Amino acid sequence: MHAGFVNGSGILLALFSTLLFASNTLIILFIIGGLTAVIAQFTKLIQVNVKQKLACSTIAQMGFMIMQCGLGLFNAAVVHLILHGFYKAYLFLSSGEEVQHNTPQKPLHLTIKPLQAIVVLFFGVLGAFLFNYLTGKGMALNSGIFLTLIVAITVGQVTYNIVKEQSLTVFQKAFLPPVLFISGIITYALMYNGVTALMFDMPMVATPLPISAIEVAFGIVFLIGFFIMKLGVYRKFPWLYVKLLNISQPYKKTVLMYKSK
Repeated sequence: MHAGFVNGSGILLALFSTLLFASNTLIILFIIGGLTAVIAQFTKLIQVNVKQKLACSTIAQMGFMIMQCGLGLFNAAVVHLILHGFYKAYLFLSSGEEVQHNTPQKPLHLTIKPLQAIVVLFFGVLGAFLFNYLTGKGMALNSGIFLTLIVAITVGQVTYNIVKEQSLTVFQKAFLPPVLFISGIITYALMYNGVTALMFDMPMVATPLPISAIEVAFGIVFLIGFFIMKLGVYRKFPWLYVKLLNISQPYKKTVLMYKSK
């Protein structure tokens, strides 16, 4: 699944970028990729097996990659593909150690104080501006704004995890967020600019689209889904838990599950 769909589909979509533009099917890619990412992330939350968690994470990342293709940013999708390969390799190699050292715990209740919210918002916005500057995207109101939004959310989430960590001092909480997101964004920007340079002779691999009403509506749905996950609202709906658990099971007629009579 990892090599066939994630790596293969990203390369194929980039190669056929002109065909996708000509057939006006990018919005379909955007919606399919976004739904895949949201559903896979929800499904990951209820898994108890580390391999199933990793599989759901890979499916979600595949969805993000397809969503970037749907935004007309095929070069960003290829960068995502490469970086995800390194990240997922680390997760697979460290999964055994993670299982050994972790014990089941009650889910943490998400609370944030006003000052913490201001710090998270500040670093999120600062990270978004740095991302736009280093990648040369600018602040134009096109489909690239969705990538900027995801970067802002990611930086904000990392900042929140740091400011809520009780073992860190006040100085460390103020020092670590900019160090982490600046180094991370610089690394991404170098990779992004390098891949863009390698793909310069391929037509329409970095062509942001004008923002449409469908993209705005789905962006709102995406944000709502993200906060539902982070706030743990899904735990209050047993039917949603059962539904996600069922759709995450292997299909009963696959080679591994099918039993001939």
